[in-house]
Amino acid sequence: MSSVDIAVRTMRSQTPSASQALLIVESGLTRFEYVPLHVIALAMKMSSERARHLLDLLVKDDLLRAVGAPYRGYTLTYAGADLLALKTLADENVLSAVGKPVGVGKESDVYDALLEGGDEVAVKFHRVGRISFRQTRRLRGYAAGAHAGWIVQAKRAAAREFEALVKLHGSHASVPKPIYRTRHVVVMSALDGRPLVEYRQTIPRQMVEELFTHMRVMYKAGVVHADLSEYNILASEEGHLTLFDFPQWVSPGHKDADRYLSSDINNLQTFLLKRNISPPPLNSILNYVRGETERLEWA
Repeated sequence: MSSVDIAVRTMRSQTPSASQALLIVESGLTRFEYVPLHVIALAMKMSSERARHLLDLLVKDDLLRAVGAPYRGYTLTYAGADLLALKTLADENVLSAVGKPVGVGKESDVYDALLEGGDEVAVKFHRVGRISFRQTRRLRGYAAGAHAGWIVQAKRAAAREFEALVKLHGSHASVPKPIYRTRHVVVMSALDGRPLVEYRQTIPRQMVEELFTHMRVMYKAGVVHADLSEYNILASEEGHLTLFDFPQWVSPGHKDADRYLSSDINNLQTFLLKRNISPPPLNSILNYVRGETERLEWA
């Protein structure tokens, strides 16, 4: 059972005390890797014995994880974090239902869902903890702070992604529409199409030029994807492209922006070559994306 399934199952039977305990643990994770039992008991104004009984029930429900040494402490599981996020989305009348997963990656799970008005949307749950702590700090600007826990980093990743989507959607870039963010969760418009890597139709030159034009629009809006590949570009049946997955983006003014941009382009060139398509040269694409030339120069 996935963490989202656990959250949905247990949310219906949550007591006010259990919800309060989860919120206190969540708050304490900005200070502790595992929030001490006595800190939680003090905040809940109950004895350590009563608090431990309640918290251990939440451990049994897979909403918390506990350690016994060097002190008794608790941290949220992703199911516990998902429950808090879903409760907020329900309380704020954002979502009416959560459906099935539509994509699972190394750093996120994406589910389909319905807004209160009935529109279909995508809900992305960030899962930064699936890659190593060292790799996260090396690759992700949001992993600041030597003691940032995984859930803290996941919240930062969601905030970064939502910021990028707001920038890009406002500039008419081909990205999902941002709708709402809470904690480590981003609600966005439904994802149309399948990853470009799964697109089996012929990729015409017009589609290649459209792809690099999208990157140009993004660059002008102040966003370099920094992890772009055929896996996070959606292609509709008609061949229209949508770019997604932005938690690691950097601005064009970032000291490594050109390196990230070149890496994104290299990824796409490699993919196109595998599909027997000769892409424009790297410098031609770079100059076009950065707005230094008005059109792509093909070899």
